[in-house]
Amino acid sequence: KWSWVTYKGRREQYEQCMSDGSWVHANVRRLRSPQAVEGFLDSLVTAAQ
Repeated sequence: KWSWVTYKGRREQYEQCMSDGSWVHANVRRLRSPQAVEGFLDSLVTAAQ
């Protein structure tokens, strides 16, 4: 239940951190669809070979 209750606030918080430079030290990937996740994972496998 916690995740459903806090989702909107967390999403806004994460959006803010990504846009204001708070996470400039991190390599943040936004994967918004199953296809994006699959493509990202495929790129990791390819890079590891």
